[in-house]
Amino acid sequence: MRAEPGRWRRRTVALVIVVAGAGLLAAGAGAGRATPNSVEIQAVFDTAGNPLLVANFNGEGPTPSWTVCSPAGTCSAAPTTPHATLEPGPEPAGTVFVASVTADGQTYSASVTWQGQVRALAPPRLVGPARFGAPVTAAAGEWAGGWGDEFDQLGVEACRTRTGTGCVVLSGGEYGCPGQSARATVGGWLSGMYLFAYDLRSAREEACGGVGYSYPGAVPPWPWRRPIVARSAPAGPVTGPPRPRVSILPTARVADGRVLVATVHCSTHCHVSLLVEGSRSGSVGRVTVTGSATVGVPRRQLLPGRVSVHLHVDDGPEISGWSRLLP
Repeated sequence: MRAEPGRWRRRTVALVIVVAGAGLLAAGAGAGRATPNSVEIQAVFDTAGNPLLVANFNGEGPTPSWTVCSPAGTCSAAPTTPHATLEPGPEPAGTVFVASVTADGQTYSASVTWQGQVRALAPPRLVGPARFGAPVTAAAGEWAGGWGDEFDQLGVEACRTRTGTGCVVLSGGEYGCPGQSARATVGGWLSGMYLFAYDLRSAREEACGGVGYSYPGAVPPWPWRRPIVARSAPAGPVTGPPRPRVSILPTARVADGRVLVATVHCSTHCHVSLLVEGSRSGSVGRVTVTGSATVGVPRRQLLPGRVSVHLHVDDGPEISGWSRLLP
């Protein structure tokens, strides 16, 4: 993705309600403290755990240039880039990065010291039992490397296999967008699945303008085959009642001002959220089901014809299909 002056976008995600990027390095922390005629460095790292930097000069003058000094003290100039970005690749701990600019006969500079590739020394842990109705959360792992100001974004996912495939997010929010709780409650959809704690290591200088998702299961599963993401051992399989069963009706029915589009069977109380959309209108609904029920949404402005149906039960994945609303 193209770099912008003083800005680095490392991870991006999009979906349901409000999105931007997951892992956006804006002119944030350092820029707010900047004074005229000074160099500010924004230091993060890429998905491989290697350094990634942007330099900004807060006065009138040329773009800052970079010098890289080895742990032994040998320094060399780095290639100049239009926006003073630097992606040096793997560098040993103790490497010093210096950004400098000369303006009005005076040289301004700033430096940061790298502590080595970001890597997990110990995985995160899942705290809580893998059974229906139990609270679970993630505890951080142990890490090395980075800039010394890193933090952990923690989350919990449920996967269909012990190897972590077919996963759905239970807590922790969007990848690269911290702030959501890592705590979740094991719902009825998860019986037979395996629970994992996830830990994403991020630099303090990173920021995120993320998505507001309608529920945790709408968040895309985290990409975990990266040095900056660690995953716990599997817990489970989850013990509990049989999973809910859902069937979308090929022909919708209208009753009491509602458009009924699906049948749901739950062994326990289930919370069902629905979105039904026609060519020019839509309607949403939320119902609680115990046992079996036919569910739907208020008719509102839905017109006869083919409608798309999207629903989820508790913490399960989205189920989608088509129905036809007759005149």
